[in-house]
Amino acid sequence: MADKRPSWDEYFMGIAFQVATRSTCDRAHVGAVIVRERRILTTGYNGSPRGLPHCDDVGHLMVDGHCVRTLHAEQNAIIQAAYHGISVKGGTIYVTHQPCLTCAKMIINAGLVRVVYAGEYPDPYSTQFLLEAGVTLQHFPWPPEGKETPPVPVPPETAPAPRRSLFSYPLEEGAWVRLLRYEDAEAVARTVNQNRTHLRRWLAWVDGSRTVEDSRKFIASALQAMADDRGITLAIWVEGELAGLADLRIILRDNRGEIGYWLAEKFQGRGLITRTVSLLLDYGFSEKRLHRIAIVAATGNARSRAIPERLGFHHDGTLRGYSKLYDRYLDMEVYSVLRDEWVTPAQRR
Repeated sequence: MADKRPSWDEYFMGIAFQVATRSTCDRAHVGAVIVRERRILTTGYNGSPRGLPHCDDVGHLMVDGHCVRTLHAEQNAIIQAAYHGISVKGGTIYVTHQPCLTCAKMIINAGLVRVVYAGEYPDPYSTQFLLEAGVTLQHFPWPPEGKETPPVPVPPETAPAPRRSLFSYPLEEGAWVRLLRYEDAEAVARTVNQNRTHLRRWLAWVDGSRTVEDSRKFIASALQAMADDRGITLAIWVEGELAGLADLRIILRDNRGEIGYWLAEKFQGRGLITRTVSLLLDYGFSEKRLHRIAIVAATGNARSRAIPERLGFHHDGTLRGYSKLYDRYLDMEVYSVLRDEWVTPAQRR
């Protein structure tokens, strides 16, 4: 009979997700498990230092867009090993989210040789440091293909509302968004080349994006912006095909943002961009606490203008001859919404 048991990676990653349920910071429930020779050495979840108040009780302590009240799951797992005199050298750490740069440096110095992670985190330096140090970095999507993760039982009267995650969010059957990744370069180049005539009508960058290397350079700059807290870029996927991109660019000085997007021609008319922009608005206002988010669209680009109009943006006015597109100048329409004005589609219903 075929062995129906989970693989070792699936087994330990499942335990990491169970560990994450103990997290005390609702910005992200993260769990970590350190293993050597198929034996669990320590576990950790993100939470406050011993004896100090939890985020769940007193709220987040935000500095530069990050909660600094808690230690990360990887840090707590490594600290637990040190506290109890356990060597983790040569071990593997299973984490529900890709480690940040600080955690990556601790993993390297702790002597861990392999990182297996499920959710992605926008920190290109973390990846670079781990790989340069010879640490194996393996993405293990969760749940595994063809399987469902059993929900953790929660009493109905205390069940929290589901939280949106930009690590992976379904838009409709067969369509979802997630953070843009280095390995998306070929897919980005392919979609741009297949839609060059369509995109070139309104976008000036198209002529400068022709090769996979061009896409790699763009993705590198997008990931750097995420690492610097200057924005976030989402990839829209439909049945395994890259359909388009959407990004939120953050102007830290003014505490405001601007959203841009493009979509392959054959996927238009399905509401994919509208739902993705709604996600970015929630992220910008709820997570980044931005004051204002704008969308600027060419006057003649009816489909692009329909997005902010559909989402209840205020039309601020027309910028005449504002943007140069190849051999002509375009009038641009400016739309904006303030944080205290934003109403999610669910709230409208």
